Amino acid sequence: MRHRLLLIKGCFRCLSCGNEITITQQNKSMVAPTKCDKCSGKRFKLLTDKSEFKDLGPLPLTEQPTLEQLKKELQGSETDIIYEVE
Repeated sequence: MRHRLLLIKGCFRCLSCGNEITITQQNKSMVAPTKCDKCSGKRFKLLTDKSEFKDLGPLPLTEQPTLEQLKKELQGSETDIIYEVE
């Protein structure tokens, strides 16, 4: 599993007039503006330097093998946990 960023507040620039619109994100899918308030433009670019992200990353855990598994020379299973960096 890879390191990920979650968009919290997206700042979008209208490609027609340059107006910037900030949208607070409600879930893990990015929500972009559908129409510019100033020129009714419909194409936007996400400004990553003006947006807010939350850092998510994997934390690998390895299950400890049981005595029976050790006798059979098996290894424990591995699981990734997602954590949030504040």
